[in-house]
Amino acid sequence: MRKAQIAAGAMVAVLVVVIVVTVSGVVPRSTTGEAVSDAPTRAQKELDHATTAMADAPAASYSGEIVAGGQSMQVQDLTVTAAGDVHGTVTLDGQPAEVLMIAGGTYLKAGAAFWDAHSAGADRSVRHDSSGAAGNWALVPPDFLGIDLGATLRPASFGLGSQDQDQRIFESDNTTPVPEADQTPDRRVRSTSDPQGLRAGPVESDGQTLVAGDNPVRVNADGSIWGIAGPVRTAPTDRPTTTKLKVTLLTDDEVKSFYSTIQGFSDPLSRVAAPQVDVPKPSGNLDACTNTFCVLEYQFTNSMPGADRGTVTIQQTSSLTVNGAPAGSCARTVTMPMNGAGQSTCTFRFPDPRTRTINYHADSNFDISATAEKDVRVIVESAEKGRDIATAQPGHWYPGGYKADPVARRFNQQIAGVPSGFGYLVGDVPFDGRDADGTLLMTAAPGYDDHVRGGSFDPSWAGTQQVAEQAKKAKAAAGDQPVRWVFAEQNSANAMSKLLADNQISGIDVATVPASS
Repeated sequence: MRKAQIAAGAMVAVLVVVIVVTVSGVVPRSTTGEAVSDAPTRAQKELDHATTAMADAPAASYSGEIVAGGQSMQVQDLTVTAAGDVHGTVTLDGQPAEVLMIAGGTYLKAGAAFWDAHSAGADRSVRHDSSGAAGNWALVPPDFLGIDLGATLRPASFGLGSQDQDQRIFESDNTTPVPEADQTPDRRVRSTSDPQGLRAGPVESDGQTLVAGDNPVRVNADGSIWGIAGPVRTAPTDRPTTTKLKVTLLTDDEVKSFYSTIQGFSDPLSRVAAPQVDVPKPSGNLDACTNTFCVLEYQFTNSMPGADRGTVTIQQTSSLTVNGAPAGSCARTVTMPMNGAGQSTCTFRFPDPRTRTINYHADSNFDISATAEKDVRVIVESAEKGRDIATAQPGHWYPGGYKADPVARRFNQQIAGVPSGFGYLVGDVPFDGRDADGTLLMTAAPGYDDHVRGGSFDPSWAGTQQVAEQAKKAKAAAGDQPVRWVFAEQNSANAMSKLLADNQISGIDVATVPASS
């Protein structure tokens, strides 16, 4: 009887933004002293003006605190553009790092103390070498900071999201329908009731605090946003996120300067350390063992988003015991391509223990180092594209009717990244949003499949003609801007593609993304 066991051995100065949340039920009064009845509406208009101005900005700079999943992170002069590109300073556990997000990669530049604090894993037998990262740019996984800074803090997503709109919609509100697509699952309504869940603080010489739902929004005297605090509704439910951030909107010229700086990083970013490359605990086996020899094999894989290519090197040291007695050791160097696989083999020979039962036991340790490469051309072109997306916007954000069905509201938020009560207007044609890559977005929530017959939308359904008209108007307004219509259901997406072809409408990409649960 043989028993085999393998031991898996195998910021500088931190600005804390304090937004005063204490408000009172102050109702503005006329010069005669009588209450002004439309105070909530006026407060909502002020909030709409401030948040849509932020949404239209090519970029915003943030300083303050973000708490994601219970972990606090300080940010300072963190610029996030409308294209979702990021550059600034973050501080984790008292250790600052320069952060850059561009061309699908997340890069950090920090000292040895930062990497020492973030390189130790739970499994001490798998060690990542961070020495090459100290003081240099390094590629890290997109979830390394616990939050996607680009997606969360894009000016449109963060600014419009600060209104906490979906939490302020009540079924008891009086509404009137919006004619556009009013026979589809994405029908919209406008509230004719006073705005709910909105409290206005006293007007002061330097501005006012408006509390929308759970979010205090500080507005300057000129109507621009000074700061935002409160929960981020777009964050994953398993990582609840809150912010307390001062906001500075950037001009087109400042954004162009931002991207010029980014392009200057292209050479240093072309080859960097990847100290956080994901190498799962390697699987191994001792199946090929006899009375006098044993073969130990390991299979390795690795992954690192954002790398075009690269190399992962594993220094393996292994030892074998037979019936508790040392039976040999081996050292192997395994080299595999970034986002690839590799393997190692160690053969141990030992005297026959001449026992009825033989127990084999292997211990292994793995030291991992990695370099990631990115084409300079890719970084430069990504910066140029980001600059154009951020500074040459074809339309503007506006407050419109919200989607009546909560399911449609959630899907709109999932795809467009903004509450459904806001749209992106190009000419006089509304879109549901504009993606970070500049694509104009339309969303189609669950429910369209109920109107598909034989692969086509039912011609007797009023919504069929409505979505066809929407598509014609959208393409005409978009011109050479890309348009994507995202459906939650595959059958509906197929029917939409057929409807576009039947109506000779080209240039609209139809995609399917299942609705989040």
